[in-house]
Amino acid sequence: MVAGTSFGVFTSTNQGTTWIKNDSGIVAEDFYGLAKLSNNKIFAGTSLALFSNNPGDTVWNKSYPKNGFNGQLPVYADNANNLFVFDRTIAHDNSKATPIVKSTNKGNTWNADTAGLSAIDYGLFYIDETGTQHIGTGLYGGSFLCRLWKHAPGGSWALDTVGYPVHNYNAVLSITSDKNGYLYEGDEFSTMRRPIAGGKWLVDTAGLPSFITSLSKMVPDHNGDVIGSNYYHLFRRVHTNNVWTEMMRPPSVGNATITAIAADSSGNIFASFRNSSNLGLGVWYTQDTGTTWILAGLDSIGVKQLIAYGDTVYALTYGRGAYALTVPVCNKPSGLKAKNITSTSATISWKAVPGAAKYKLQYRKQGTTSWTSKTVSSISTTITGLTAASVYEYKVQTYCAADGSFKSSFSAVKTFTTLSPFAESQFTDEQNNAVKIYPNPSHNVFTVEINSSVNGKIIITVNDAVGKKIISQIKTATKGLNQFTFDLSVYPAGIYFVEIRNNDGLVTRKLVKE
Repeated sequence: MVAGTSFGVFTSTNQGTTWIKNDSGIVAEDFYGLAKLSNNKIFAGTSLALFSNNPGDTVWNKSYPKNGFNGQLPVYADNANNLFVFDRTIAHDNSKATPIVKSTNKGNTWNADTAGLSAIDYGLFYIDETGTQHIGTGLYGGSFLCRLWKHAPGGSWALDTVGYPVHNYNAVLSITSDKNGYLYEGDEFSTMRRPIAGGKWLVDTAGLPSFITSLSKMVPDHNGDVIGSNYYHLFRRVHTNNVWTEMMRPPSVGNATITAIAADSSGNIFASFRNSSNLGLGVWYTQDTGTTWILAGLDSIGVKQLIAYGDTVYALTYGRGAYALTVPVCNKPSGLKAKNITSTSATISWKAVPGAAKYKLQYRKQGTTSWTSKTVSSISTTITGLTAASVYEYKVQTYCAADGSFKSSFSAVKTFTTLSPFAESQFTDEQNNAVKIYPNPSHNVFTVEINSSVNGKIIITVNDAVGKKIISQIKTATKGLNQFTFDLSVYPAGIYFVEIRNNDGLVTRKLVKE
């Protein structure tokens, strides 16, 4: 015998006396919430019930309710691995609280958690980093007055409305924390914030256009900033200046509606879109706060939520299940070196990055603002057209996808100085009397004497005892004996180190100033 139910397919071989589940834990394709515990156990609220899955499991197990049907369950987890389900489907009197159930043992048992709540018909649930729960609710009947509630660990529910404006027919659309000391709220009429430890709500719209007063979606990023959106605009609120700044959208989505946003722990910001016909236009991500966007996938699929856990973002869809997206880690180039330096060219090299398809080198003359770019598939390249005796800055970026669509951050900036070409061994530290410094000890003025084997440029640098550069000059050395004088009268007595460098080597001498 075979029976198809709301919870899957069951078979019986003894006329229905016993039944065996025969669908490998099939879960409904409509997802309404997702929570992840510290042991990576995942709970998914679906149109059927709340299901759980341990790492490595191939079968999902029903967690809540243990028996019967209860769908459309959003689920949340705090930092202590407590689970919460804001369950609107449980029958209740509209004059009393909508049931919230809680599990303190990873979904094994559930109990009501509504002490102190009253007269709530609908609401938005959020748990901040301190474990405090928050609900934005509407008062049933009449004008549907909006209320904010909070529930600190170990306490009970209480109103959180100090400074919060009264609006009829209002609804809380978003609640989040910046993980940097502040709680944020967006509703139909306003965007507010207050200290997460408690206090008065204040309007928080600095930088937003005058026609936008409310952000319906807000999430924290990895820096303690907040990413927010209304239906068509994306914003980033930098915590260091407390101002919202608009971000560019992917150009190809046009005026599409933003359906969800998220930010992962690696600095990627995600957004999903749909057009006027409710056709999904995919999930996109940016690594440079909107300057460039990359399509991650799920084109033509409706996305209702994006939920970030660490470096993974989960997309909950309409009728197509849940998807996990992790942007591949693309390491920055290392081991950058400038070599074969002449007055007009230099060769830049670096260590290979696994999986890299190509690299972008950028360089500029120090003190200028315009970078010159060069994209190559090798781990070294020669740049030409440089100016003699000038300092240049350079950095390298990695393209990790075969099509070049994924870009890492640039490496640190390094420098090199162009010199005139000369033969090898202009001077070396092994040559007797190739470099002398006198008088040593010195009172103020000292001389660097160089016996050079060829004509060429050299750099003489004086560093103090802790390595701070105090003098750096480019000199022209001729074949034979050269003398260069320096004055330390403005510097205190102590130990100094004099470096004499050409394109082939470096000589260091210790100098004592009395």
